[in-house]
Amino acid sequence: VGHGLPHADLLDEPGALERFSREAEVAKTLDSPHVVRLFGVGNADDGAPYIAMELLTGTDLADRLRDRKHLGMPEVVELVSHVAEALSVADAAGIVHRDLKPQNVFLAEEGRKRVWKVLDFGVSKIRESSAT
Repeated sequence: VGHGLPHADLLDEPGALERFSREAEVAKTLDSPHVVRLFGVGNADDGAPYIAMELLTGTDLADRLRDRKHLGMPEVVELVSHVAEALSVADAAGIVHRDLKPQNVFLAEEGRKRVWKVLDFGVSKIRESSAT
């Protein structure tokens, strides 16, 4: 199990911690092999907020592009398909990611299986029904 903490600037914003917890709880319900699994959200003994998530082995897209400079068409198709599925599941749950970038797209190696996963829903937003 991996773990994470909210961004430091988030802790200074009024109401942000409650929003972080609420949105993390919603993100925890996302059921897709292409979304990093969240197991729990809580506070440590010292009161610091945390997220417990699956531990992944592999590399993020930013590192992969630094190493390889470009991806072949089959890998691009795989990447886009997996990320699109993750965002579709989030959209169906009313969640907008808001920080999709190469560092938040991870190629997890599960034995011989390769799975692109979307990470860091920490700045996600629960879509309001009246939002455009």
